[in-house]
Amino acid sequence: MKRSLYIFATLMLLLPFSAKGEEPEGRPSTHATLFALGRANHLDTYLSPVEYVGPSLFLMHRTERTARWGKGRVGVQATYSGYAAFPRSQADDD
Repeated sequence: MKRSLYIFATLMLLLPFSAKGEEPEGRPSTHATLFALGRANHLDTYLSPVEYVGPSLFLMHRTERTARWGKGRVGVQATYSGYAAFPRSQADDD
């Protein structure tokens, strides 16, 4: 599981995140992408305290532009995000 996560993270780093599209003059567009690879640490205290630790992955893409309608006075913003964590307990009981 860890190996596939590292391969995925490497592929994501190699891909270009911001594409420059052809925008008509007077209609600026901004694209931003955030990619994070880190460590998740979850504490479950329902019956007894168990700590789950493992890798995590976060991806967010944000676009801001002016709308095609409204004579340039209307702005459109779209934000997409995703989070995945693969924590395991110390007991490692699947």
